[in-house]
Amino acid sequence: MSLNDSEAYVNEFISGYLQAIYFANTWVTEEGTEEGAEGSVPIYETDFDGAQFPKEIANELASDCRDFVEANQDLLAQALEQGETAEQAGMDFALSRNGHGAGFFDRGLGAIGKALQEKSRVYGGCQVMIDVTTKGDVSWWVS
Repeated sequence: MSLNDSEAYVNEFISGYLQAIYFANTWVTEEGTEEGAEGSVPIYETDFDGAQFPKEIANELASDCRDFVEANQDLLAQALEQGETAEQAGMDFALSRNGHGAGFFDRGLGAIGKALQEKSRVYGGCQVMIDVTTKGDVSWWVS
């Protein structure tokens, strides 16, 4: 695959991004607990069974992905030539923008990875929050 097949590249990039955000940056808050780090737990530590993001949340998250790919086509093409798949680049965008201890900078891409890391951080952090009420009602939002 190449960036010349940009629709397929972007779709795989988004898929990787959504996987990483779901695992590393999705938090569940149950009714009656405080919002934030003390009242929320990572989704992987809960019994929450929302296997996928609702369409409107996925679309909101995908918007940043499309913007990032468009703005950084040259660097992403160079990373692709060095073996960074579109899916891995999407994961790295999620990890890099959120300041995790992994991302573009540690893929062995040298200056390309460093540049992509810096360009990711411009987007700021992105968390997905899920509120679950005692009645089982669920609401999602991006912060």
